[in-house]
Amino acid sequence: MRDLTRVLGLAALLFLPRLLEAQDQDTKMGNRLSLSVVAIRNPEGHGSGMILDEKGLILTNAHVVCSPLPYVVEALGTVGKETKTLSFKKVTLLGVHPEYDLALLQIDPSEHRATIKPVTASKSSVASGDPLWAMGFPADVEGGRKKILTMGKVVSSNRIFQSDPYIEMDVSLYFGNSGGPVCDGSGEIIGVATAIARDGHTLAVPITAVRPERFVPLRQRSPNHSISTGLISEAEKHLDALSRGRGGSLSLAIELYEMALIYDLGNAGLYAKIGQFNFLAKRYNFAIAYYVRSIQMQSWPDQGPLVYRQLGLSFAQLSKSDDAITTWKEGLRKFPMDNSLLWDELAIIMLKQDSPFEAACAARTALKCFSDNPDVMNEIYKKARNKMGPEEMGKLRTYEGGLDALLAERRVDAEKARKEGKEYMTPEMQKLMSSFSGVQQSGTIDLGKLGLKREIEKLDVSDEELTRLFVRSRVDSAGENLRAGRLDLAAQTLEDVIKTYPNHEETEVARELLAIIRKKQKK
Repeated sequence: MRDLTRVLGLAALLFLPRLLEAQDQDTKMGNRLSLSVVAIRNPEGHGSGMILDEKGLILTNAHVVCSPLPYVVEALGTVGKETKTLSFKKVTLLGVHPEYDLALLQIDPSEHRATIKPVTASKSSVASGDPLWAMGFPADVEGGRKKILTMGKVVSSNRIFQSDPYIEMDVSLYFGNSGGPVCDGSGEIIGVATAIARDGHTLAVPITAVRPERFVPLRQRSPNHSISTGLISEAEKHLDALSRGRGGSLSLAIELYEMALIYDLGNAGLYAKIGQFNFLAKRYNFAIAYYVRSIQMQSWPDQGPLVYRQLGLSFAQLSKSDDAITTWKEGLRKFPMDNSLLWDELAIIMLKQDSPFEAACAARTALKCFSDNPDVMNEIYKKARNKMGPEEMGKLRTYEGGLDALLAERRVDAEKARKEGKEYMTPEMQKLMSSFSGVQQSGTIDLGKLGLKREIEKLDVSDEELTRLFVRSRVDSAGENLRAGRLDLAAQTLEDVIKTYPNHEETEVARELLAIIRKKQKK
């Protein structure tokens, strides 16, 4: 027994240097990565990211920043001689990768007069069996408040996931690690931690895919309709079951819609739908953020009256009356007819704001548009008239006498503005949508400052002809799906074309084809 103990003791001493070496390597990697790894947080969740340059360029996953609420980036920075964790609130979303789950953010180090340390990207390839280290803020450790280092190895350098090649690893990751760096034995970044596969292995986007000149605005990101439509369909089943009293889960339906958004970040309608859920749940700050982003992406929403009404009501609930009025007036300029509820809301708030003339005009117009609340509108109309002097009464009579002509004129103006691609009818709304602080701010990538330029292959064809050919090809693709009986896929393709090129003459064919599909779907 003593001999066995002696042998085991010698064996332990034999392996001790290797163990200490591994521990030293982990400590070295942790120290090196820690300075450049950031936490990205907002009220809906958090993720990880990494600093790419001293000016504050941040790389993360696109799904980390799909929430429209403003983000705070927590990063280590050196102020004077002290290095400490700083919270950067001036965070701008610069763009997303058109295919990979990647996004670029910008912080401003001068916000804290700090210097920050970027990562070093590897130029070498990896092979199966190579050691790897990952760092991030996993949600299962102190609620994602602690920076954690994990170690593993490469399983495959070319695993195909959602049609793109990823690095497959056996590194332990958890929700919250998304967007964090994965480095090799020299401490250089080889990938971006992104997903957990069904077999338990983890996946990283190769760092070679991170080319800033390829990143685009949210609305231009390629959707994965096969996944998003499946999630939406499942969500609608829950909502339908709820409406029929046959079970269903509202919370699960909302979660499914939020998951669908990850795979279709450019879908303004999805933001509006989630905004509606938040409005009904009385989370008005959240509702405003989702509705504002939806309008920023598609200023003429498919359900325009509903979107503008609920956005205005959310503002009103938070005592932002001026923003509510601006929103409702914009909605009424875009959708003047068949919009009595919006006229109702404007009449109510204008009377509260002690603007009797505008209250009377809105109430009278609501009645003209067959208000669902005629008694309320008549009461507001009477109260407003009682507060008006002779001059305003004369203006009101003039307004009422020309009301039919005014509504007809506004409808013509709206149709013309929409056809011409005009985003906003009023300068007040344009200013509100571009400067509202309650939504994640967006910007553009300045390739010149990065020493890059957008590489575009030159074609011997005009932009106008190229767009025409693209629209035609998408319509032809929808036609093939229609002939094959894939109505939903055909409709989705046509809707994307119409939303992307609403004023292009070729979309008339798309609209006609979509109308045929809708008739077939109703049968």
